[in-house]
Formats: sequence, C-alpha cells, structure tokens
Amino acid sequence: MSFAAANGYDSWTMLNIYPQIATDPNDMDREHRADLKSENERHIAALLAGRPLTLLAAWGNLIAKRPYLKSLLADLVMISAAARCDWVSLGAPTRQMHPRHPLYVKGGTPLQRFDMDEYLRRLE
Repeated sequence: MSFAAANGYDSWTMLNIYPQIATDPNDMDREHRADLKSENERHIAALLAGRPLTLLAAWGNLIAKRPYLKSLLADLVMISAAARCDWVSLGAPTRQMHPRHPLYVKGGTPLQRFDMDEYLRRLE
C-alpha cells in the first residue's frame, strides 16, 4: 500500500500469474491446472475491462520456481495489452533480471517504466 500511495495512487489490486494459494512456493502445482489458469484470466480480463491501468510487475525470482509461470505470464500480458495497460516495476531488476518483489525493496523506491515486451523476449 505504501508504494501505491507514495506514487500517487489511491488504491491497488493484486493480481497473480497463477492463483493457487500456497504460502510456500515449493508447494505450488508442478504442472499448472487449466481450470485455475482460465478462471484467473477471466477475472483479470473482467477487472481490466478495456481500462488502460498501470500494472506493477513484482514477482521477483519466484517466476523461475515453475516453468509454466513464464507462459502464463505471456498470456496475461496479451490480456493487458488488449486493455492498453502500462507496466511499471520497483527499482532495478534482480540479478536474474526479474522485477523485484515489494518485500525486498526499500520503502521510498519510485516506480519506473517496465518494458514487458523486452522482458518476455529475455525469458524465451
């Protein structure tokens, strides 16, 4: 919440690349469940509903935890592109070039433009 407020936003909504509830990333499904993926995409598309919102890329190195997360992200990026959303991140990327998770960023870190197309090309 503090990052949103410090950057002039009055609210925020968290979206997940994969909506499985797992407090430990090691407990995530080894293979993604198609029903969870499609339900997640439906909810995100409904939330965006053609509105050009600002989306914060903030998953950190956890995207490498499961191979399917990269392809699920690419599908979500297509949904966000259809709504003409902008992507931002918090500070410099991790050493592995992933956008930092807010838990590992200092409080006053400003948002900066995040080139999602370039990021997806690097993931291939």
